[in-house]
Amino acid sequence: MLKEYLINNGAIGQENAIPAARICTDMSLNNVRRLSEMASRERSKEGALICATVKGYYMPSCDDEIRAQKERFEKGIAVRASVVRPFREYFKRHGDGNGKKNLE
Repeated sequence: MLKEYLINNGAIGQENAIPAARICTDMSLNNVRRLSEMASRERSKEGALICATVKGYYMPSCDDEIRAQKERFEKGIAVRASVVRPFREYFKRHGDGNGKKNLE
């Protein structure tokens, strides 16, 4: 659905990215979060190579754009992994967390 929208509206290549707000209006989406969820679903379920930057969403026009999007995703994964690390460390030190322990 999003992939087809981008193609049909000429959003091929980063320079032709369509702003998220416009896509939300055109597709009657309540907010940008719904658009992000739609993009994620199409990427994971259909393998759609939907790219996004602060400028908006687009379909890649070359391998460099695909590579850049992949690197943005990898960077995001690394950041999220570092955020969850202290929580994992806690359970390594205190057991699996099945008991009810009050933290004071």
